[in-house]
Amino acid sequence: MNKNMKKLPRWGDYYLSYSHKLGTEILGNQEATDAVAAILASHAERHKVKNPPLAPRVLIVAPPSSGKSYLVEQAAKLLQMPTAFANAAILSGPGYKGTDITVALKALIADAGLGGIRRAESSSIIALDEIDKIVRRKDKEYSELIQYSLLPILSAEKIVIEALVYDETNEQFSTFNSLVFAMGVFPSTQKRDWKDPETSRRTLVKVGFCEEFAGRFTHFIYLNQLRKEQIKDLVLREETSIARLYQTGAKTPNLDPSEVNTVVNKAISSRFGFRSTRSQLHQILTNKANNTICRF
Repeated sequence: MNKNMKKLPRWGDYYLSYSHKLGTEILGNQEATDAVAAILASHAERHKVKNPPLAPRVLIVAPPSSGKSYLVEQAAKLLQMPTAFANAAILSGPGYKGTDITVALKALIADAGLGGIRRAESSSIIALDEIDKIVRRKDKEYSELIQYSLLPILSAEKIVIEALVYDETNEQFSTFNSLVFAMGVFPSTQKRDWKDPETSRRTLVKVGFCEEFAGRFTHFIYLNQLRKEQIKDLVLREETSIARLYQTGAKTPNLDPSEVNTVVNKAISSRFGFRSTRSQLHQILTNKANNTICRF
């Protein structure tokens, strides 16, 4: 390293570290992981800024099996902040039976531990998965109702949280300092529909989101579809991780090449994406471990 080079500011240290780690975990999407790394670096430093702006609201658009959920999971691990994931596809509107967004906020506060609501409010991550399925409901009015119920999350309005036993003095929660990720497939769109923020907002309105909802996002990130060889690499990584669970003595079960190809093809064809391969890997490795035991 050139001794005359100035030391990078703290933001630069974070960015380079996050960019490297995300790029290693999320294959074939260097531009996207660099963008997320920049967002994370800024979020890690926002506590040093007097009167910081609203924390980023990030929409990640990606085809199945491209790693959007995994990207957010890795981001949460890097920041080590209270985190809550919510499936937007099963959210109910205000006044209806079901799961509303306050359930996710209660989970976020629980993840904050002893710091409770105050720690969660100071810096946290909220992830809304399958956001595109909100507008794929047949009842358009109900779809809009759910969108409006999520606006306080995006705009950082005070949200009433009922009966927090361990923090009864503060029943309102603000997401002003919460980094919010939303993720969706949006199958009727293409990469060019998300080329810049203005185009992305118009795309959201075109597919059925209201302007108030679309206008709340500050960043738009598109993940490319993984190629077959990249999915194969992910399958091999997952196999290595899972195989340790089935180790018998010095023997660790492994997939043969034909089994690897079967799992890869399943990931490509399944509408559940790469996540669908985990159960298949467990099944194959369980059978191999059982066969090993039977030989003793």
